[in-house]
Formats: sequence, C-alpha cells, structure tokens
Amino acid sequence: MRDEMRLHIEMEAERLQANGLDPAEARRQAHVRFGGVEKFKEEGREARGFVWLDSVSLDARLGLRMLAKHRGLTLVGGLAMAVAIALGASAFEVISVLLREDLPLPDGDRVVAIKYTNSSAARTDRHVLHAFEAWRGQVRTIEQLGAFRIVEHNLVAPNAPPEPISVAEITVSSFVLTGTPALYGRYLLSSDEQPQAAPVLLIGYEAWRTRFGSDPTIVGRAVPLGGVATTIVGIMPEGFAFPIREQFWIPLRLDPLKWRAWEGPSLDLFGRLAPEVTVGQAQAELTASAGRSRMRTRTRPRGFSRSSSRTRERTVISRVRSSNG
Repeated sequence: MRDEMRLHIEMEAERLQANGLDPAEARRQAHVRFGGVEKFKEEGREARGFVWLDSVSLDARLGLRMLAKHRGLTLVGGLAMAVAIALGASAFEVISVLLREDLPLPDGDRVVAIKYTNSSAARTDRHVLHAFEAWRGQVRTIEQLGAFRIVEHNLVAPNAPPEPISVAEITVSSFVLTGTPALYGRYLLSSDEQPQAAPVLLIGYEAWRTRFGSDPTIVGRAVPLGGVATTIVGIMPEGFAFPIREQFWIPLRLDPLKWRAWEGPSLDLFGRLAPEVTVGQAQAELTASAGRSRMRTRTRPRGFSRSSSRTRERTVISRVRSSNG
C-alpha cells in the first residue's frame, strides 16, 4: 500500500513538473492534492480485510435479540417462510411438468406439431386443409396424423341457461394417438367424420361433473349445441384434456372442395413419428409433398402472384411439450 501511495504522488509531481514547477514545489503540491495518506491506507485496509464481518455479526446479534423479544412475530415469520418455501417447491414441480419434453401419452416423446411456413415472408400458413387431406393418404413418416381447430358454440345443458363454450373440432385420429378409452360411452369414430353422419359430442370429466351433475345417463341424450340437437356419445376420464385443455370435442368435418387450395379454415396439425423415423426425415417428406401441391395451385389463373412463386416454403415439425391437460 505504501508503494502504491508513493507511486500516485510521484505521478502527480511529474505532471506538475511538466507544467513548469520546480521539483520541490511540484512534490509539495502533489502531497497537498493527494490528501491524507494514512486516511487512504485505512480505507484500503477496510476494503481488503474482514471488517465487514463485524457489521454482519452485529446485525445477527441484534436480529436474535429482537426475535427473542417478540416471540409471536418470530412464530408468524417462521410459518410464513415455511409456507413460502413449500409454495416455491410446488411451483417448481409444476413448471418442471409443464416444460417436460414428452407428453404423458404412449410414445409421448414422439408426438409432434406440424406447421407449414413461408420462409421468405417469415410467417406460418395455417390454411393447410388440402395439404392435410393429401398427407393423410400419402405420408409414411407420420402416424395418426390429425388436425383440429377451436370454435365457440352455445351449449344448453339440462336445467341450465345457454352458455358459450370452446369446442375442439378434431379428427378421430387424436383419440387413437392418445390411447385413452372413454369413461362412459365411446370416443369419436371415423364414421362420425362423414358429412351425412348425425351430430355427436364428446365431453370431458370436468364438464360432465360441473355442467351435467355427473349424470352417467347423459350418454345417448341430445343437447342443443350451436342450435343443433347433438347426441353425447361419451365421457372422457378425469384429467383428459387433449390437445390443450379442451373439455368438449366434435368431429372435424371439412369439405376441401368448398375452398381453393391453400385457403379455408385455419388448422393445427399433429401426429406421431413412425418407428425409426427422425424429425428431419418426416419434415423432408411433408415439405416435398406440400411443395408439389403448391406447384399445382400456381397454375390457377387467380392463384399466387408471380413473386410468390419464388418464395421458399417448408414444413416445420417440432416436438410437443406437455401442458396442464
């Protein structure tokens, strides 16, 4: 420390000498401007040493005295800390479940989401009804390929006023993918997707308990859904909420002939990778298949513009993380 202080003073004296002062006067003024050397030494010793331990020790002794004096406050504070730690541990566990890579399903780590993206426009195209219909009959790298969209309908439950609910219009392949049987009745079947089939509704356990009073005889009865008499065909077991948190499901019935290619409703696609198939292999097959469909649509007079034919489009497949459902 002494050498460090001397170095600072000498540097200041040299600067003053360069400004025209004689060496003796320059050294005197350097000492004056630097101030008390001993004061800086003490500050340096405090910064480098363990003087802070004295203050910590003092704070600890004072805290213990206050806790002993105010025992009620100490008890309340201890309980509050215990509750906070318990809540923190619970939250950590919930977050760990939410961020888990695989779904709690058979081969849940191989369940994937499928999105068609336009790389040039940096956007995702969800109008993939025609591509989905083509993929269902062609692709070999994805099993139980499915689609869904969320819609709102008014539901009239027995002895209850009409109430808007979120309903998943979904392909029946989703129930094959989950491998979860119905608690009562059945889940949706491929015959339910036919345009001429009667309207049917599948409900979740929570909806059954809160809206239908846990009445098992509700299966087979018709309820007004969106102004249409719809038969409840089954009740799913407690905890089932696929694909996100839905509690009502109806079959997805969309006629591709009603829309031009790459138009129509927005859909979310999902499926399970076939055995021994990687994400990259599935992505390559779907991209190639969708690209061929794109090329066919560009021959239409009112199709894509000239600039759109130069865009780069691909299918992006990502593994699905688990959620609260």
